[in-house]
Amino acid sequence: MMNMRFYPEIWYSAGEYAKLQGRESDAIEYMKNGIKANKLSFLLHYQFAENEESNHRISEVRNTLESLIANLSQEYEKMNKMAEFMTLQLDAEDEADGKLLAEASKEEWDVILERQARRRGQKDVIKREHEMRVETIASETTNVWISLMQAMRRAEGIKSARQIFAKARKARPLSHHIFVASGILVLRSGF
Repeated sequence: MMNMRFYPEIWYSAGEYAKLQGRESDAIEYMKNGIKANKLSFLLHYQFAENEESNHRISEVRNTLESLIANLSQEYEKMNKMAEFMTLQLDAEDEADGKLLAEASKEEWDVILERQARRRGQKDVIKREHEMRVETIASETTNVWISLMQAMRRAEGIKSARQIFAKARKARPLSHHIFVASGILVLRSGF
């Protein structure tokens, strides 16, 4: 039962049910508690931001989406550190095997070279998986930045959206879609 709190759909359903019953404060509390338990849930962050925007609480919209961006950035840093740690660990094993090669017999030599070849394969797998994860999280982070730009455009105008874009350009990870979205926002506003 304790693991149920880590399912964003349950919090979402509880919030929606509370709104249908006219208990807005309970709905907000459910969403906030769900966000605390599921820091990377797009469903809960977007639901809460949408609810706050419909109630004209723009600072809450900004805070909610910026907290999701911060959580995604922390996840990105964790991924980088984990990939780096795994690679360093394999490098250390390679270095230890390199020292053993100097004193190894023919049979040991073959075994050591086989281990080193296996580690090279592991490093390639780590690199490919890390690149795929970075691409995914860059896309996710970009989508949140775009949502924030669009919300600020609706609430505060193009100047605020451009300020968000300026901040987003410096963020990592990010995909090229942020530039496309910014251009579309500018075109729609008539500048």
